[in-house]
Parts: sequence; C-alpha cells; structure tokens
Amino acid sequence: MRSTPSTSTSRSPKRLSSGTLLVIATVVVGIAISVFGIYKLRGWKRPMVSFENFKATNLTTNGKVVTAAISPDGKDFAYVTADGGKQTLSFRPVATNNSNIDIVPSSEGDYLGLSFSPDGKFIYYVRSVGGESNDAFKIPAAGGAPVRLVRDVASAVALSTDGKHMAYVRNYPAQTETALIVSPIDGFPERKLAVMKSPSGFVINSGPAWSPDDKQIAALSEENGSAPYQQVVIIGVADGRVRSIDNVRWPQIGRASWVHDGNSLVVTASEHESPQELSYAQVWQISYPSGQTKRITNDLADYHQLTLTRDSRQILVIQNERQANLSIAPAGDEQKAAQITSGNSDGFDGLSFAPDGRISYSAVANGEQNLWMIDSDGKNPRQLTNTQGINRTPSVSPDRKFVVFSSDRSGAMHLWRIDIDGNHPVELTHEEGDAHPQITPDGKWVIYRSYKRGNPNLFRVSINGGTPIALTDGNVGPPDVSPDGKFIACSYRGNAISTTKLVVISIDGGEPLQGFEFPPDSADYRWASDGRSLTYVRTVEGTSNIWRQPLDGGPPQQITNFNSEQIFATDWSSEGKWLVYSKGKRISDAILLSGI
Repeated sequence: MRSTPSTSTSRSPKRLSSGTLLVIATVVVGIAISVFGIYKLRGWKRPMVSFENFKATNLTTNGKVVTAAISPDGKDFAYVTADGGKQTLSFRPVATNNSNIDIVPSSEGDYLGLSFSPDGKFIYYVRSVGGESNDAFKIPAAGGAPVRLVRDVASAVALSTDGKHMAYVRNYPAQTETALIVSPIDGFPERKLAVMKSPSGFVINSGPAWSPDDKQIAALSEENGSAPYQQVVIIGVADGRVRSIDNVRWPQIGRASWVHDGNSLVVTASEHESPQELSYAQVWQISYPSGQTKRITNDLADYHQLTLTRDSRQILVIQNERQANLSIAPAGDEQKAAQITSGNSDGFDGLSFAPDGRISYSAVANGEQNLWMIDSDGKNPRQLTNTQGINRTPSVSPDRKFVVFSSDRSGAMHLWRIDIDGNHPVELTHEEGDAHPQITPDGKWVIYRSYKRGNPNLFRVSINGGTPIALTDGNVGPPDVSPDGKFIACSYRGNAISTTKLVVISIDGGEPLQGFEFPPDSADYRWASDGRSLTYVRTVEGTSNIWRQPLDGGPPQQITNFNSEQIFATDWSSEGKWLVYSKGKRISDAILLSGI
C-alpha cells in the first residue's frame, strides 16, 4: 500500500514588494538621520575614558621639582629641580631611579614648561635667564647642545602629533593682548592663530595642547572683568575660531592634555580661590564638547603641570604638599622660638591668638583640614571642627565666645561661625570666595575678603550674619584690623596703580590713608600690638623672615634671621608679648598616576 502524503497547513512566507522595502528603508534612514542630528546638536559622543582606578607612584622624592613631563610612550620623563636659586633639567627612565641624566646642568634661570617630541627623542623647554624674555629651546633627550627656536614665549610649547608644528602663547603688553601662535617645528614663520584683547586673554605660564587629529588646539583663557574666571577654549587650526566648553569655569586652571580618543581633556583645576600660593588644584576630566566634569583626584594636595601619555594610560603631574608646625617666640627675641606642634601642616592655612593666650589654627589629619585650639605651651590640643573639605583662616572673638573662619562645607567657600568649643555652626555669608575673616575688637563685625564683585575686595558683615557692606573698590588682599579697631591693613592694587602696596584704610572703607612699598615676595601682614607698626613675611630664595614697617615712616626692618624654611602665617598676642608663626617647607614631586 502506498502511503498518502500528508497535507500541511503552513505556507511559505510572503515576499515583500520592492515598494514596501523602499518605504521601510526610508523610515530607517530617517530615524538614523534624526538620531545623528540629536547626537550632533547635544554633543553626545562615546563615553569618556575612565580614570577611576589608578595607582599613584612617586617618581621623585627630593621635594624640589618645579615642572615635569612624561614621554609619549610612557617610558621616560624629564623634570626640573630648584635648589639654591638655580634649576637643573634632568632626564630619566620611568622604570628606574638610578639612571638620572642632567641634560642642562644647574644654573640660574627659571623653566616655564617641558614637552616631549612625538617620537620622544627631543625635549622642548621654555626658559628665562637673567630677567630676559622666556625663550623656547630644543635639546636631545639623551643630552647634547640646546638649540634656541623662538624668543618671547609665555607658555609651554605644544607639539602637534605629526611632529611638524608647535603652538604656544605670546604676551603683547603694549597692545594689551595675548595670542596663540602656531609655527613649523623650527619656529618660522609664525602665525597668530587667535588673539584675545584685555580684559580677556590666554593664560600665560601654562600651555596649549593639540588634539589627536591635529585639527584643534586646546588652550586656557581668562576673563578679568567683574567676575573673573578661567576656562578651556578650543581653537580651530584651519580657521582660528575660538570656542569655549560650556559651563566649565574655574578660579584657576592648569595645563590641559587631550585624551587619546578626542572625547575629553584632563586638566588640573581649583574650585575655590585659595591663599598662600596653594590652590588645592585637583586633577579633573572634562568631556568634549558637552563640558561634563569628573574629578579624578580627591585630596588636600595641590596638583599642576599635568602631561599625558599617547595612550592616555599614564598621567604625570606635580604634587605640592606642605609640612608646617607652630612655634612661639617672645617679642623682641623672635629667634628664641619653641615649637609647640608636630603635625602635618599646622597653621599653614591660618592661625589666630585668642585673648586668653590659646591659639586657634588649621591642621590636616586623615585627609581633612579642620580647626584646632591649643595652649601656648603646646598642651591640651582640641579639635574644633570635624567636616570634610577645607576649614581655614580662623579668627577668635575678643570675648572668647566665637571663632569665625572660612569653609567649603556647603559646596562653596563661605564664612562660618562656631562657638569657642566648636558647637553651633552658623553660616554668615553666601558668596563664592568669601575668606580671611577678621573680627573687630568690639566683637560686632567681621571684616573679610570676597570675590562678590569680581576682583577681590573687602567687605563687612555682622557677627550674626546679614547683608555684607562693601569697603573697597580695587584689587585688595586679606584684611588685618588694628588693635584699636579704627583701621584696616591690606595689600592694595587699585585701578590707578600697577604695583601692589601695603596700605592702611579706615575701618569704614574708602581710599588708602597710608601706603608703603610691598615687595612681590611678601605676604601675611599683621598689626603690631601697639598699633604703631605692621609686620609682614618676606620670602627670598625659599627662606622666610619677618620684617617690621613703622607707620611713621622709615625703611622696613628685618626682625628675624632664619636661614631655612618658609613662614606661612603669623600673629601677635593681644598684650604684645608673644609671636606665633607657622613655619615649614613645601614639598613638590613628580607623581605618576598609572594602571588606568
């Protein structure tokens, strides 16, 4: 018997007509075009390269490094050390610490920045000698004779990835402008790619960076008007068009480097205005072109002079830290001092004598900077604040009820008040960059410096808070109130003068009543307890001493004769018998962030 084939109920798929396929294809293409349009308009790109997991390694340990750069392949690095008023340019493999080559021996002159050629065979550096202009040089990495390429350079030199061109900033003071210059690798002919006129300008003493495709250059610009800030700008190499990265503005920003995929940049930047030349700058990543920021480091060190390897897997950066302790000395015999603390950076960021002789000061412990109180003999140290971030520049009220200080605990640097035992914190001000408070002798007011109106100026606010009152209109340093409460001492560079003076103004503000020469290497001025003179710290070749300026005229007089270390902060006891100061050193080394 033959079997009978079964009949299936399924049918072959129906083929789509060519017209239907055309409609579907058109819809798909339309969706793709729409998505791409949104992608372009919003600046979306691939996710940023992650720098979350890294290992930090000290490449140097002498504490004297001022600038450095890593080679594109990450195998070598160059660095400059400063010692005894002279600087040395050295070269060394990353993997070893005993193969150091001094390619430019120790000599007078300051280095501005270092860069490697794309093949790693040459080092480009900018240097000034004898007060002359900064000039750009090229030298073989293994050593040899340097060759001057360009004169009058105001930034580090950046090399294009193909090694054929370089870019740098030049300052034109007579024209009140700065320019980004591009030239062939031998320095000629030069082309002004972009120009900025004051109050805008390219940041000098920094450095530009070529994008991975050499079509754009990242540079740093600054605005010095009513609300000063710095930011990264992108300049087209073909047309010189300058574009800012949206919503990314900083009080201070350092040299930038492109990540290898061109989707982001890595920079050092500080979130807050900071005293004592220490900006607390951290390493940040900025997405391009969206401008999203991501913090890479998170500590109380200060980072600058960042460079990146070609594959973006290693970052070399200079890390600044400080070691400081408190010492107390009798007035009139300031050399006979006794050290009363042994911490990490005691008093570096401010100190204040209380009327009862105790001392309030800033100190770093467990990665946080807080305020402490200690007896003048070094006994009974007690922590007053316990918050993450930065707490600094304390001032103790005459009635010993309060301590006023600056803190970023609310996200920006504002003035805060606590009870003398550290309890009951009250936020007194609410503007970015409020710092350096000084309580008046009657205990009713706080005089402080703020960037509320752009340039730093002095303001007054009630000890209970309220609306601040402006006291100055210029470029003014931190205040110190006279013992009788009638005057304020401050550094001052008004609109009509170009040099900084040490001045005395009325407690109610206004123009200076007296003015004195104030060398550029000076800081931390204080009223003497009798109100007849001002003292200040002057630092020469890394060593600080205290000077006294009589208010009735006459030249300043040096009252200490230290031969090492720096003084970061001082204060006189209310009865004038004692001087307390924070003294120590800055430690600056090359750090490698690797394993990225």
